[in-house]
Amino acid sequence: MLKELVDKSSEIDQAILMRFPPFLVDQIKSLPHDNLNIKVRPTNDIDMRFFRVQINENEYPATLVDLPTIIEAHKTLDYKTIFKSVDVGQMLLVHQLPPGISIEDFDPFVHDSSFASMVVDATGAGRFKLKSGITPAAHNVTLSRHKQKFSEEPDDVEQVELSLKQIIDTGFSDNVEEELLVFDTRTGELLDEENAGQYVEESMDVDNEEEDDEEEASK
Repeated sequence: MLKELVDKSSEIDQAILMRFPPFLVDQIKSLPHDNLNIKVRPTNDIDMRFFRVQINENEYPATLVDLPTIIEAHKTLDYKTIFKSVDVGQMLLVHQLPPGISIEDFDPFVHDSSFASMVVDATGAGRFKLKSGITPAAHNVTLSRHKQKFSEEPDDVEQVELSLKQIIDTGFSDNVEEELLVFDTRTGELLDEENAGQYVEESMDVDNEEEDDEEEASK
């Protein structure tokens, strides 16, 4: 009983989208729902990416592609409370069949000029993954939203890590030895300890004299 419930729940929680070419969309919209009969079955049992879609008496080739992200569909019964009803991760893309080509021989990369530009990599592992989502905001989402390839040099990264580790290992300021350096403002030279003390005293005397002159001038 539990297995049957799990199987039924998995069927409810997952679904696929179907996208038809424009000329089929107009036909489907013009047909009454009672007269619309759509059947889907795989072209072969080896590669479950290629399907044939039958709409009433006509058949069309279709390709099962992966969406760049999983779509969560929601529904409501009272237009107030909305709850998740299904996950959509794939789309069945219906193609227009060129003249003289059978559905078994149809190759979307050869016989559909727009298909190769829709997928991430027409020759690699992403040949059945779409670059864009189903909304304008998700156009080229795999290129603009996903993490970019790391471009920094490993040696530079290691050097920064070592520098940060040295700073962290130094600890707080209590463990740091401080040294006061005094430079002669006239020559820019670094003064030794004896001359530095004398230079500081002379600078303080000059500052005091300037303050006295300013006070006398203000009287």
